[in-house]
Amino acid sequence: MIGIVLAIFLTGCSESGSVPTEQQKVLDPTQEAASEKQKALDKERGIRAVLGASSILASARNPDSVKFDSVIILADGTTCYAYRAQNGFGGMNREHAVLLLNGKNLSTSAASWNAHCANKQGTDVTYNVAMLAGHVH
Repeated sequence: MIGIVLAIFLTGCSESGSVPTEQQKVLDPTQEAASEKQKALDKERGIRAVLGASSILASARNPDSVKFDSVIILADGTTCYAYRAQNGFGGMNREHAVLLLNGKNLSTSAASWNAHCANKQGTDVTYNVAMLAGHVH
């Protein structure tokens, strides 16, 4: 299911079949190549963000209780997750996770969050990631 939704999302993000705007008509080959490279990079980072969210859900005690408060992709490719999840006593804990661009694992340490995500701005992909991970609340 996630694969189908992801494929639809990624297909919908492409501009094939749309009418070119004046700005798109004016792009020289160098600009066009840079634009295509940026689109590919954005898609790759979006897929990583969804995979990180899926990892959070898979490791949760009660995956149905997970609510993503924010998922931000920073300019350097780091993905920052702020979410709530049910603890062993039935209460909700606020958690953070960081997925570095070249990292293979999520880090949930406060030190990692503070070093890479705290007080930083990026592209908010919370809704898209929650939707693709099957967790829109």
